[in-house]
Amino acid sequence: MHETYTSRGFVLKSRPHKEDSVEAVIFTEDLGKVRVIAQAAKRAGATFAACTQPGTFATYALIKGRYYWRLKGMHEIEQLTYTLKGERKKMYFKMIALLGRLLPEHDPQPGLYERLRALVLKEEQTDFEREEAEMAFEILIALGYADSAADTQDTKDLILEVNKGILAAGL
Repeated sequence: MHETYTSRGFVLKSRPHKEDSVEAVIFTEDLGKVRVIAQAAKRAGATFAACTQPGTFATYALIKGRYYWRLKGMHEIEQLTYTLKGERKKMYFKMIALLGRLLPEHDPQPGLYERLRALVLKEEQTDFEREEAEMAFEILIALGYADSAADTQDTKDLILEVNKGILAAGL
């Protein structure tokens, strides 16, 4: 019998899988970035259709199979595509696209997860340019392409360090 893992997570991207299923990439709190197959998610009235859309935040029940994770259940779904507005929504989608492209699978990143969660939950208006640069800098640090000891008090210095990390990564 397979063990069920329950973890909160953000859907970074999704695509069709075989005839009626969906493959979603979910950035989870405990497991890091994982690829998940949602069986029959493309059928009319499918249970898993809503929770596999990019930008969704939910609590997922996952089962580790031989070759991939399978989606067993979900609850506490938030469609951030509809609830976030303006600059916060733009920045959120930039960050999930960046995480989807750069993070390695099955490597928990609790700092990045909490940073993304805080971005979504913040009520007050923030400096979005600085927030975006800080998040990109943390991703580059997690991947080993940026120096965490660099002086980034000024936004221009932070953006310079992000650009150095991007060049070091060859992106």
